Amino acid sequence: MNTFNMAQPHRTFLALVALGACVLITHRTSAQSGVAIGSGSPTPASCAALDVQSTTQGALIPRMTSAQRNAIAAPAQGLAIYDTTVGDIFYFDGTLWRRSDQWHRTGSEVNITGNVGINTIAPAYPLDCNGTGRVQGFTTLGDAAQTNAVKMKLLTGTLAWGGSVAHGLDPSDILSVEAMVQGTDGAWYCPGYDAVNGYRFHWYADGSSIRFDVDTQGASAQVLNQPVKFLLMYRQ
Repeated sequence: MNTFNMAQPHRTFLALVALGACVLITHRTSAQSGVAIGSGSPTPASCAALDVQSTTQGALIPRMTSAQRNAIAAPAQGLAIYDTTVGDIFYFDGTLWRRSDQWHRTGSEVNITGNVGINTIAPAYPLDCNGTGRVQGFTTLGDAAQTNAVKMKLLTGTLAWGGSVAHGLDPSDILSVEAMVQGTDGAWYCPGYDAVNGYRFHWYADGSSIRFDVDTQGASAQVLNQPVKFLLMYRQ
């Protein structure tokens, strides 16, 4: 004789609820510890929300044209895509789309193809600096492998009677010299002469130094014992 146990459906329902709870708990734990994708049973890195593991395959991010990239509405900071128009990965920094391969490093050398802008987002020249720049040390102009390199050197001193500052160059290699002295009024003056004050100062280059002097009248008091600069352009 067949009998119907009223407790059986109740036990079945409780078993299903318990199974569902286990699935939810398992899913929550997996989401909190990260997700790993790969062959076998990969373990995600503790610092990664998504850890893709493979030694034979890569990961593909969305691919689109430059026009499609620029048409993305309100891109989030950190959004990344592959631009098929220029063939490179771009990421959004919160304000602009940035290209990933702009600078290339080979050993200790860093180079770039195209124009470089400093304080400008639309450089028109290989080096386009919008603002005040400073170069310390030697600057090479031209291609030293094909022609004599032209360099610049800055010398500083204090303008005094019969003063000098060593240049350390072959005088025949010196192409030009620009000189300025700071007056007691804070302004910078070039060597010169006027009918009222005479020479502020004068200079000449010899075999080892730039030699300078002040005149005995007029403007000499304004520049005596003041900072003086000499910018030399010379051949290497």
